[in-house]
Amino acid sequence: MIRLSDILSDDVAYKRGFLATTGRRIYQMHINSYYVSCAFCLHLGRSSCHKHCFICRKGTYKECGPLLPGTFEFYGFFSDESDTDITPWVLKTPCTGFERLPLKKYFRNFKSFRSSVTAANYETVEGLFMGISRGKRPCHICASVNIDIYKECSLKGECAKKHSCSRIIREISNKYQVVSNMVILN
Repeated sequence: MIRLSDILSDDVAYKRGFLATTGRRIYQMHINSYYVSCAFCLHLGRSSCHKHCFICRKGTYKECGPLLPGTFEFYGFFSDESDTDITPWVLKTPCTGFERLPLKKYFRNFKSFRSSVTAANYETVEGLFMGISRGKRPCHICASVNIDIYKECSLKGECAKKHSCSRIIREISNKYQVVSNMVILN
């Protein structure tokens, strides 16, 4: 039987490890490749309209939305509205006012008062940018965005592989009909 304290301590250890190692690697990867995303912008802030909802303080985007793709129990209203395909902030095209958060605050938007929400957000970020999450392929992310992505990979035997997935960000970007790997040209 799994105890709640074991789960919580596992989340705490994962979050520390993410910030100390994986988060730094993602940050460096973004810097080196000039990757930009609204989710890592100084001007993105929490909205008061919904729980776990964010807005653009620059006013480039008027609508609010979630940071990450997929259906999470804590996003509530986003997953309940099947008519709307709200593009998550991590996939929106950044405006010319993009200002990268510094390393120590790079993942501030992904933190929550609930430890399980923070851990889930970090796992998703790790899955999207590293192709692996907690040592496993992040097939659950694709499945939560569009089950057809998962089914296609599963039929090809991709889900059983032990190495990172190089297709995840591209497949999810295609589902939302956005360009992945946005870059700033100096």
